[in-house]
Amino acid sequence: MKIFEYAVLLDPTSDEKKAGKNTEIIVPITSVLANDEQQAIMLAGRAIPDTFLDKVDRITVAVRPF
Repeated sequence: MKIFEYAVLLDPTSDEKKAGKNTEIIVPITSVLANDEQQAIMLAGRAIPDTFLDKVDRITVAVRPF
């Protein structure tokens, strides 16, 4: 197993961008043990709060090996 770090980001809509809103971190940087990057992405997806599931098209998951 390897250590990975992930963060989950919510990108603003085009209207929100015009209003000056920036990308929002909805899950802060988190360390996990995973077999590979795909498993780390799956764990990050499970960490997304239910309140953001209707905005899944605006969510970005950033993963990197530690």
